[in-house]
Amino acid sequence: MTLQRARAGSARRAAARLLLVGLAAAALTSAAPTAWLRERLRAGCELAGGDWRCDTGPFDVGAAIAVVVLVGIALGWAWLVLRATADAPRQRADQLAAIGVIAVLPGLAWSAWLLVDALLSGTAGAALEVDRAAMWVERAMVPTLVLAGAGALALVGLRTRAAGSQPKVAAIQLSASLVLLLGASLTTLFGLLPTSLAAAAAIVAAWRVARAQGRDR
Repeated sequence: MTLQRARAGSARRAAARLLLVGLAAAALTSAAPTAWLRERLRAGCELAGGDWRCDTGPFDVGAAIAVVVLVGIALGWAWLVLRATADAPRQRADQLAAIGVIAVLPGLAWSAWLLVDALLSGTAGAALEVDRAAMWVERAMVPTLVLAGAGALALVGLRTRAAGSQPKVAAIQLSASLVLLLGASLTTLFGLLPTSLAAAAAIVAAWRVARAQGRDR
């Protein structure tokens, strides 16, 4: 019992450090999506006289702050779940696995907000090259689905790892989840980089807690 408590305590501390690293990484890269938002989705831009006029100041700052806030909320939620499950990850495998979904929520929420903003921009139904909603479908929908797939794989992988029944299968699933996060980031020209980094940190933190349970079955 003493050994198990020591393992749980060590896993909790490691998880906390990973979550802090994820938050710091998201904050440091929060300006990375600017080019993608402006040039590919025309977020923060208005069509005037056939030309796009973009708000390069307040919108960029607001977008960066929004990303950091979303990431902070998700990582804080993940930390609460990790604290509650660290002592008995096998018995609370379903709760621990939920971090796979929590991890990708900031990216999904951010992408959904961009779609709503595009729909409300007044360009819907216009020519394809100026319809912001069509731009989102063409340039952001697939990465968003990839991000959702990463969360689903992480959910299954974390549950499998916490159960301790198939650690090798879980490792493959979690590795695939991280690859999908990388893919979502690259296919958006780093538009989803901050949220993907935070999601990866949360998933690895949960994996660290899951593997601290002792001998696998």
